[in-house]
Amino acid sequence: MYLNYYAFGKTIIDKFAIASGMRDKFTYNFDGEHNLENILKEKKGGILISAHIGNFEIAEYFFSRVDEFSTHINLVTTDLEHQAIKSYLESVSLKTSMKFIIVKEDMSHVFEINNALNKNELICFTGDRYFDGGKTLSEELLGKTTKFPAGAFLIGSRLKVPVIFLYIMKETNKHYHFYAEEAVFKNRDAQDLLKQYTLSIERILKKYPYQWFNYFDFWNDIK
Repeated sequence: MYLNYYAFGKTIIDKFAIASGMRDKFTYNFDGEHNLENILKEKKGGILISAHIGNFEIAEYFFSRVDEFSTHINLVTTDLEHQAIKSYLESVSLKTSMKFIIVKEDMSHVFEINNALNKNELICFTGDRYFDGGKTLSEELLGKTTKFPAGAFLIGSRLKVPVIFLYIMKETNKHYHFYAEEAVFKNRDAQDLLKQYTLSIERILKKYPYQWFNYFDFWNDIK
């Protein structure tokens, strides 16, 4: 637990540093960046599914390597999370080029997602946290079955656009490793996409066991 909290603290400091213009003080490896470049070439847009793993919040600063990415990112989130992100950015005087699509009860966010994809933009989901009352799918992760938010996997499996699993992992004090894995799954099979996602997460966590920062009752087993 100590090593996990320590790693979390360092990623938070890095987030401030990189967002404040110190990106060049760090070094990077890029695995699968061509998968993102291929999305823009196909002009169909794409789905990015990440998790509370590593330092996903600095993703937009990685995307600046390819100019088109910086204005093509839409983060799907709840209104509560959006307000928290907005307040945080304002409190530290940081700006972001990332756009937000707010999940709404009337499902109008689905039309916003479609519109963004039609503009060849990227839709980002966090796939490892669900909210009470939301639709979920169940799958095994690390030996125990739990729930995941259904939206990312239903949309990703049905819209006939590329799906990428995205992680940005800290390796040393000033070095990060960027992973963009293309998802291979059965068309219109949300459960299969979810299964590939959990397998992907397990592969990443075996390499970086202290960088999963999902501090929720993930398996719903807290008494």
